[in-house]
Amino acid sequence: MTMGAIDSLRQFVSDLRPSVLDDMGLVSALRWFVEQYAERAKLQIDFEVTGNKRRLPSQVETVVFRIAQEGLSNIGRHARAQRVAMRLEFMDARVILTVADDGCGFIVDQVLGAQPARRAWGLLGVQERVGLVGGKFNLESQPGRGTKLAVEIPVPKDEG
Repeated sequence: MTMGAIDSLRQFVSDLRPSVLDDMGLVSALRWFVEQYAERAKLQIDFEVTGNKRRLPSQVETVVFRIAQEGLSNIGRHARAQRVAMRLEFMDARVILTVADDGCGFIVDQVLGAQPARRAWGLLGVQERVGLVGGKFNLESQPGRGTKLAVEIPVPKDEG
């Protein structure tokens, strides 16, 4: 039991800040994480990268990676999804991450509205991270129709 707990702790720490994010960049880190998560959660995850792939400022890469983690984590915990589509789009002055599932969906105002029925701490954390880097947050969901999380993070042209 102790060895199992140690293995779980190692996995948790590795997921927090994988060395591949520093060593190989965001795209490689996300590919690695998606493969690991798909296997653990028994999900089919399609990961697509478009645009001019490049290294981004460390803060931006970390924010995007964390948002992807939270998106998949929420799907694994709540969505009862079979398929997930994750897309990372590099543009001149921004990067867009989209995570969409075919799960059970929910009413967005009930978790992110002024007086939510339950607190969605993970999604609130995503909103906060996006806001701290001057980005845009969009969440679409309907019961029985899945969920789509999209974030747009600005990236100065001369950085990355």
